[in-house]
Amino acid sequence: MKHIEKPDFNARMELEMKSLQRNIKAAEKNYGESVFNLTVARGYIKKLLGNAKIAAYLKANHPDIFSEFKAIATADTLAPH
Repeated sequence: MKHIEKPDFNARMELEMKSLQRNIKAAEKNYGESVFNLTVARGYIKKLLGNAKIAAYLKANHPDIFSEFKAIATADTLAPH
């Protein structure tokens, strides 16, 4: 059986590959920015909870927020649980 090249197919595949590469680069950039933002936010939450008065206030008046902040502050990873 003879192999027949199809220029249109090859061109479409090249365009699709370039599009996928752009999407991957955009996803990598967004991931890096998101991880940075989450790391900064986590540090701020740890600092808030390190203040005894703020921690006591949150625990007494906003226990749901307090428990979420505590989970964020003590998590080993930024991955969702």
